[in-house]
Amino acid sequence: MTQAGSMLLFALAAAAADDPPTPSDVAEPLAGTDSPEALHPGRPVFTLTSLHGIPYGLVGAQAEYYFVRGFVSAFVGTGLIVGLVSATGGVRIYSRGRRHRIYVDGGLGGNLEPTVFVPLDLGYQYLGDTGFTFFIGAGPLFLHDTHGWETAGIPAAAFGFGKTHRKMEP
Repeated sequence: MTQAGSMLLFALAAAAADDPPTPSDVAEPLAGTDSPEALHPGRPVFTLTSLHGIPYGLVGAQAEYYFVRGFVSAFVGTGLIVGLVSATGGVRIYSRGRRHRIYVDGGLGGNLEPTVFVPLDLGYQYLGDTGFTFFIGAGPLFLHDTHGWETAGIPAAAFGFGKTHRKMEP
């Protein structure tokens, strides 16, 4: 392969690594809409989701506020686990991507019984242009109760649906 061919492949690979435009990125604004939001919804600011699964409560809710242009967030969630109220808070770090993003998170939670837990998750988040949000994650859950810390993580998973508010950047 020639040097020019190698440079072209490198340029194509670099362009593919960035978020390539999708049809909605280059589409015309919706009829009756002249705002730039019709083409690009902006960065995420906060999300409210319903939750299902451990460690955020088998049934619960979560609020999340984004920092660092939407790549880092702080979250709090509460829910019910077998009749006990639990609460969790933590931090998430997201990959690039306006719609499809991978995240890792860590948190600290507890319930009204003397139990403290530390969830660590790897997950996926979808942020639709209209604000629809879906996430799913799984990872180990470390417990501390009257018997002490569990030596191995208990497998745990969670998913949720909700709405994300976005803000246009100047």
